[in-house]
Amino acid sequence: MRMKSIKKHYAKEKLLFIFILLTLYSTAFSQLTVTPNSNANNLAQQIVGTGVQISNMTLNCGNQASGIFNYSGVDLGLSNGILLTTGIAAQATTPFGNSFMDNVNGNNFADPDLIAISSTAKYDVCILQFDFIPICDTMKFGYVFGSDEYPKYINQYNDAFGVFLTGPNPSGGNYNAKNIATLPTGTPVEINTVNGGWPLGTGASNSAYYIDNYPPDGTNTHNFDFYGFTLPLTSVTPVLPCNTYHMKIAVADAGNGHNDSGVFIKGNSVTCQSGLPAVTAVSTSNCSSSANAYVSVVGYTGTPTYNWSPGGMTTDTITNLSPGTYSCTVGMQSQCGAPYSQVVTAVVSNSQNITSSASVDSTIGFAPLTVQFSNVSSTNITNWFWVFGDGTTGTGTNPTHTYNTAGTYTAIVTVSNASGCSTNDTVVINVRDLPSDVFIPNVFTPNGDGVNDTFYIPSKGIIEFDMKIYDRWGILLFESTSSIKGWDGKTKNGNNVSDGTYYYLIEAKGIDGKFYKYNGFLTLIG
Repeated sequence: MRMKSIKKHYAKEKLLFIFILLTLYSTAFSQLTVTPNSNANNLAQQIVGTGVQISNMTLNCGNQASGIFNYSGVDLGLSNGILLTTGIAAQATTPFGNSFMDNVNGNNFADPDLIAISSTAKYDVCILQFDFIPICDTMKFGYVFGSDEYPKYINQYNDAFGVFLTGPNPSGGNYNAKNIATLPTGTPVEINTVNGGWPLGTGASNSAYYIDNYPPDGTNTHNFDFYGFTLPLTSVTPVLPCNTYHMKIAVADAGNGHNDSGVFIKGNSVTCQSGLPAVTAVSTSNCSSSANAYVSVVGYTGTPTYNWSPGGMTTDTITNLSPGTYSCTVGMQSQCGAPYSQVVTAVVSNSQNITSSASVDSTIGFAPLTVQFSNVSSTNITNWFWVFGDGTTGTGTNPTHTYNTAGTYTAIVTVSNASGCSTNDTVVINVRDLPSDVFIPNVFTPNGDGVNDTFYIPSKGIIEFDMKIYDRWGILLFESTSSIKGWDGKTKNGNNVSDGTYYYLIEAKGIDGKFYKYNGFLTLIG
């Protein structure tokens, strides 16, 4: 059984003291807050959105393993929702990764769907389940998976995670506990399938979707726990409207209850992707008069009802508005025969009485990062001017832009109408480098004992590599173009060389553009 290093080196009193300090620090400074919650109805309601009716909610988790989260930073890519863990959910709020995500809560049993992913995943199980009826033809949800098994224990402890869907398949037959938590390629999201490799950069799997947060790597700048986590992912699945489906969101530790894992489910994201009427609210005005607002409903054949707040007006258009925010509840009848509603909002500006809202399809990713900007604004807008934050500008309603270097960029869109009224909105994009690094050992012992038998170069983020080994007379003994392929102490003919000093020459290039060139001596001890 694995033991945490902090348990080896600190007495219980020091461990408790450090835990208290980290808890206080987390409470005061963390951009992630988690409120423990073990009510299945509360948790399910947090993640359900428009066009989905839920029932029969159940929760089977360890004590304090689930909660409702809010996040104000950029690293997670989600602002709110629920967190299901194999430990204590609130401990994820501690910044920069730490050794306390290691709670054994004893909620152990073998769930067949989790066992199918990882045969030993029966420890500290946490499962939220519910039935739902969609009124559309496609449903979706958003999530981020994280774990303290990253990065050292990939391909050793594959803590299981899945979102399993059961119900009619529009293509024929049924979904039978189909895992819909997958990459765009269809690969299930697991520790073994999404990672940065170990050592980092070595043997990675789908690393474009992985963010490292492991303290010894020096990259642990994220303001919440989990030694590694995925970029925000979205699952999209075809469904049959008006039919009943069952969703099971599950996570469990594999092998033992240590090194907790968890999944963040985006708030209000279990919702309809397509197949619903398009409902929007827009305000119109000029610089010197009060504003109007109206609701547009496209793709609905019935007669909607309208209820504006404030004011209580019941028409699709309202006039003579003062600056402020106006919400309209639009009532409709679903094709399933049940009433449902959508709430839309129109904002009247305090100055120009025109509105603009900017968004981007990805707020975080690796350089070079291409993003699609979107702008929803008043219908009388005639000009859009974008400042992308990297020294470049653009025009148009929904431009595409590529950020080639890492950094945090604030993009600003300024919109104006024919009367010269203008307003702006901002969106923040966080672009990251895949950092590279190279470490050169100086001694190895190719004696066949399985320890340090090969002279290889631990590295991460290396895309080009060349290593040559020479003896003292300048004879080339070994050459490799892979940092994970090392020298075993033999000549090119397969003969063992003698103990002594040998010369190496190494050149490499990192994915972040860094170049490395090393030469020196290594000692071989047989």
